[in-house]
Amino acid sequence: MFSLQNKRAVVTGGGSGIGKAIATILAKQGAEVHIIELGKEQAETALAEIEGTGGKAFSYACDVSDHEAVKEVFNL
Repeated sequence: MFSLQNKRAVVTGGGSGIGKAIATILAKQGAEVHIIELGKEQAETALAEIEGTGGKAFSYACDVSDHEAVKEVFNL
């Protein structure tokens, strides 16, 4: 296995399905995972699951097709 210690990952659609699986794997490898999901509840559920296994994560409800919303998430 490889290590992602001291790395950050941004996963769009990370609240469910393939995106959630990717976010979970990245966290298990040590990455700080930033979950961006359209639905706040899905994002928070994925966040809780990752943190429950000792991973570090953050969640954001954001429509990535909305330029202003993306700028707000990343404080641009």
